[in-house]
Amino acid sequence: MESIILPLNSTENRTTSNSGFTFLELIIAMAIVAILASLAISSFATFKELARVARCCEEIRSLEREIAAYATEKGELPLNLTAINRQDLKDPWGNTYHYYPAVLPAGPANFGPNNRLGTSGPINTDFDLYSLGASGAFDPSINVNDSQDDIIRANDGSFVGQPKDLALP
Repeated sequence: MESIILPLNSTENRTTSNSGFTFLELIIAMAIVAILASLAISSFATFKELARVARCCEEIRSLEREIAAYATEKGELPLNLTAINRQDLKDPWGNTYHYYPAVLPAGPANFGPNNRLGTSGPINTDFDLYSLGASGAFDPSINVNDSQDDIIRANDGSFVGQPKDLALP
């Protein structure tokens, strides 16, 4: 049997040492993937919260239409959401909606402790309708930190959204 000896510089005899990834390259690749995943998760959480706010705004608009239909039919605002059979409706964070008429049937305008206030007084002259947002914390003033995630109806229905987006006089 004849053996063939190839010179050391032959391409057929060389073993390639870069046929795979090194440990350092794998660690760097995993770090890049982890950073991209954390950015995606953060963006998704922000998007999810924006979707909840949008849904809440639409539900407040829907309740507002139902309250207006009741007022047109009965000649007065309902005393609570039970009158329009919506007392069990929950906001996207699992809390009930809050409705308080500003004008009680037996007297002049009456702003109680649950009505919302802006910098210059009540934010509505007809009724307040709001969600306490993600925090679930209540403060009558919409200008404090506890109220900034609330979803409110203001200016007698011309605005529905978060207090931070409301331009008060």
